[in-house]
Amino acid sequence: MPFDGLVLNAVCRELEEKLLGGRIEKIYQPGKMELIMLIHKPGARQRLFFSADARNARAHLTTTSRENPTAPPLFCMVLRKHLEGGRIAGFAQPGLERVLVVKIDSRDELGQPAEKHLVCEIMGKHSNIILFEPSTNTIIDGIKKYSHAVSRFREVLPGRPYLAPPTQGKMDPLKLNEERFRLACLDSPLDTPLPNLLQKRFEGLSTVTCREIIYRTGLAPETLLNHCGDYELRLIWQEFSKIISQAVTGHLKPCLVAGRKGEPVDFAAVELSHMGQNIKHGEMNFLLDLHFAAQESLERLSRQRNSLAALLNKEIARVGKKLDLYAFSIDCLLYTSD
Repeated sequence: MPFDGLVLNAVCRELEEKLLGGRIEKIYQPGKMELIMLIHKPGARQRLFFSADARNARAHLTTTSRENPTAPPLFCMVLRKHLEGGRIAGFAQPGLERVLVVKIDSRDELGQPAEKHLVCEIMGKHSNIILFEPSTNTIIDGIKKYSHAVSRFREVLPGRPYLAPPTQGKMDPLKLNEERFRLACLDSPLDTPLPNLLQKRFEGLSTVTCREIIYRTGLAPETLLNHCGDYELRLIWQEFSKIISQAVTGHLKPCLVAGRKGEPVDFAAVELSHMGQNIKHGEMNFLLDLHFAAQESLERLSRQRNSLAALLNKEIARVGKKLDLYAFSIDCLLYTSD
């Protein structure tokens, strides 16, 4: 999934600019693993969308309307109790991890000021959305709950301490210099293709972003580490550090890649020059909303097509059985008439 740490970095900066100080008017849970937070600032209302879906976990602003259930789920009611009426105090991302922390100035049961944190962890099948009390580091609730019977590392249950997701042992690109970068690369198996090396050794980089870095060096994407010397490693470091510098300074260049028929193909927080010409640029939140709206539309169309095909096959089989019965009846009549 191309929703990497760089994408979240761009999302986080835009959210800080657009939503800081905004008041949370309403919270909805249209899907089992989805949340929408309606946030008001003078002159504008924004929808902040969160998903802990295993395939499409993400967080971004959206203009797409979704149908809500008649009765809100329990997690939604907990969030409404603790967060509605609160104000957005800030957004944070640890390093380039795919973890978004929404800081909210709210109030406790006694009406006293109390900060709450809503954390969206974008981790594939381990994705989650968790509300916790930062002053005591205590979980209030999670959209997915589980005990040590499911995870030996941590429990996500009300009253348990909040633990950040386990790291994958990757290095934080924000804390690297050229020497540490070289050592990390040379510590990898020599038969590793260069895009795979970057993706496996450094956090926050999707496969498509790693391929773009190697493309900008002029090296072939299938080049192995074994075929690289000091010159090649310096080229990779230069392009790698340029992109990380853009993330630090807030000068990333988000883009959306579409196919020949306009279907969504890929997105990234950097210019994907190796993907061809059908590229759209804009704010990261806007491009993500376009991408996933188009993807969801295609998925709905596919489900409807499969449903219709199943219905047609069922009817064809039913009519086929009737034709066999009619043919048998006709054969019987002809036999008796003889």
